[in-house]
Amino acid sequence: MAISFTQTPQAYTPAYNDQYFTALSTLASAHADFVYLVTVTTPMGITSYKYPKRADNYGVFNVMEPVKNAIKRRFNPNITTAQLILNKSIPVTVVVTETYSGGAYSVAAFSFYAFDACLKEKDFRTYNYMDYVSGFTNPVSFLSPNLNDFIYPKKKAITKSDVWLCFYLGNVRSILVTVYNEIGVAQSIIGPTAIPSPSPTDIYMLNLGYTYLQANSAIMLNGWSCQVQFLDSTSTAIQAATFYAYSSCTKYTQYNVYYLKRNGSIGCFPFEKLSQDTVNKSTNTVRLSRYNLTAGVYGYNTYDAEKYVVSTQEITTTILNTNWLTQDESAALQELFDSTAIWIDSGSGYESVSNNEVSYQPKKHVNDKLIQYTMTIERSVQETRQRGI
Repeated sequence: MAISFTQTPQAYTPAYNDQYFTALSTLASAHADFVYLVTVTTPMGITSYKYPKRADNYGVFNVMEPVKNAIKRRFNPNITTAQLILNKSIPVTVVVTETYSGGAYSVAAFSFYAFDACLKEKDFRTYNYMDYVSGFTNPVSFLSPNLNDFIYPKKKAITKSDVWLCFYLGNVRSILVTVYNEIGVAQSIIGPTAIPSPSPTDIYMLNLGYTYLQANSAIMLNGWSCQVQFLDSTSTAIQAATFYAYSSCTKYTQYNVYYLKRNGSIGCFPFEKLSQDTVNKSTNTVRLSRYNLTAGVYGYNTYDAEKYVVSTQEITTTILNTNWLTQDESAALQELFDSTAIWIDSGSGYESVSNNEVSYQPKKHVNDKLIQYTMTIERSVQETRQRGI
């Protein structure tokens, strides 16, 4: 009796992409009732499936469904230190057992980690976990194949926006943040700040932008830069990253739109041009008889109504406009268009919204010399006015 895997997912794999296993038992061909029993264990529990053998005696199964159901989307815009995001990265163990003639026999087991990502198919075909996960090709991973791409656009952020880093911890034990002015003189030094309960296989989130700096009595002005250094247990810097701040020159209300990216990190895109709110109303009505009995007389008043409005509900939509964009920014903006979680901040805090656009057209300078986009969003909070009958 022997069972083995001929195909497994990578050691760290996107939870929302296929996770195919291929197993082969030397006894599959000898038993007509042979069945592969697959058991998937995640932090949410144990799931078991039975897969009949194929005609070539192999067992092929995709464990994506129970794995992605164990992933939790958590986002707290108010954190001011590196914070563990529970169940954004989860351990998974898959056990395949030979079963036939009413009994269970040899097993094969494989363990891996799944994280909150959903790569495009063309990217997943060439996916290599060592490009994403700490401790391999890079000491710190920002959930991006290119460490210089974790801030968009162009490694710059507006002075009053948040800058979110999402990363596997690896060997990092503390973080040192330094704010420099436009000529490279340090203005504020924050830390080193220890990361509580470090775990190299968990994903942490850190906000290095406006909210974080305010909480630590620091500021960022136009042309200034912010550097974050990731330190190991000996306080040696094993990775560093820098972003630059710029002030947006606009007479309109500026909306910073934050969104969940395909790689699981939080992106930001500023909409700096004219915005317009529209309030749409829906009503809930009931029709009653206006007749009533008063002092033995049955009749009605002309000012009484038969149709009563029980409640009205206000749904607010906002049209946002970008500034002039580059061709690369146009292509990257598609991630915002199809994101499953979007928030806006106009200076008064984060608000969850949904994107009402149903199509997106990436633009190129060969066709459009000037590139600009409009996006219509719907606010998640809907106001209701109640009246009696």
